[in-house]
Amino acid sequence: CVFEHLAKHLKAAYRQSPRRGQTSWFHPFELIALGGDDLFLIVPANKAIPITQGIANEWSRRIPDVVPPGRTDILPPSLSLGLLICPHTFPIYFMHQLAEGLLQRAKSQRSKKGSQEGFIDFLILKSSGTPRTDAKQIEEALYYYQEPGSYGRTNINLHLTERPYALSAFDELVQTAVGLKKGMTRTQRHALTRSLRLGRMCSTMDVML
Repeated sequence: CVFEHLAKHLKAAYRQSPRRGQTSWFHPFELIALGGDDLFLIVPANKAIPITQGIANEWSRRIPDVVPPGRTDILPPSLSLGLLICPHTFPIYFMHQLAEGLLQRAKSQRSKKGSQEGFIDFLILKSSGTPRTDAKQIEEALYYYQEPGSYGRTNINLHLTERPYALSAFDELVQTAVGLKKGMTRTQRHALTRSLRLGRMCSTMDVML
């Protein structure tokens, strides 16, 4: 599954700038770990989502049904993932720690939901500064928001994301994002994002308009 989708989404090789009169080639991915039930893969950011979707969906199609008939207490095998998109200047140590944290959150959500499909948790970090290594803390800083109360109501704690997602829900999310990118300008998308922190009524109206 891994190599099929690397070949599908990445060109076989890229030409580097000539050095000492020679031309060198390299494949645009790094396999840090691939064995047993572990996979740690680095790919170009603009291909990370389709490669992740491809590997997960292909694996799900190929895995045999190993659960004995009638054993509803056993969940079938599934593939859960942690996906981190970040600047290439991040040290491998931070990438690994964050990806591992995202993976554990995805596994925990699957166990909590009792789902038969895998889950995925992901982060997209644009800053080139050294990040925290705790995925939960970063997500709380980015997506937790307290809406001020009004008309005698107390403050309301909002969680502006449904992460981790079931893999099927993640596929739907990607399709929605593609539709928004085609149907809205960058300015409109940014305005929609900002409205989420102006309260549920304001953000709902913005979406409807």
